[in-house]
Amino acid sequence: MNNGLLKQNMIENHYRALRVIIAVTVLIGIATTIVYLSGLSSGALNGTVIAAWIIVVTLIIGGSYFLVRRNEEQPWSPYIMVVAMLLTVLSCRYVSPIIETVSMMYLVIIISLLYFDRNLTLVTCVLCIVADILLLKAFPHLVPGESAALAVRYFTFMFATVIALMGSTATQKLLRLALEREQEARQVGQQLKKEAVLLTEKSEVLQESTQQIKKASETNRMA
Repeated sequence: MNNGLLKQNMIENHYRALRVIIAVTVLIGIATTIVYLSGLSSGALNGTVIAAWIIVVTLIIGGSYFLVRRNEEQPWSPYIMVVAMLLTVLSCRYVSPIIETVSMMYLVIIISLLYFDRNLTLVTCVLCIVADILLLKAFPHLVPGESAALAVRYFTFMFATVIALMGSTATQKLLRLALEREQEARQVGQQLKKEAVLLTEKSEVLQESTQQIKKASETNRMA
């Protein structure tokens, strides 16, 4: 299997993930600012909180870009983007304290699927559950009113994990199969090239032999 193609895909996905993080941050920032300026936000949200959030997400994005840029070919580099996306989502959930923002956690799982790595997807789902628990402990006002809501939330995370693992496994197998077929085709092409060179050499030898026979027959005729 051509590891070069897998590595190239991984590097390209780093920057795709980074663009997703930036897009999510911009959209949340615009929405939060509109809510704040319209006076519909809670008392906890103010200009200072928004400014602090902008600084935090800027540091997250800048730090992840710096780390990925220096380690983009490392096998553990996808974890940088997953953690960066997770931290961004957590910060967005804090600055926009709406229960529905928990659905943004699925964006982190989607980011992990870009890399076709089952272990990465599994670790990502575990991180999402642990991070959500820690976030709710740190900021109790984000806890949903109904006690069963958390159980449903974490069961949904686990179901999403199973589905994500199945999808990641299937995609990984297809990718490996495609790379194996490409390698086989390349080997066949190289073999055909060698045979073509061999045929060319044999044809040249045959041509030389024919010329020698022709010269010999002409010499005998003259004699």
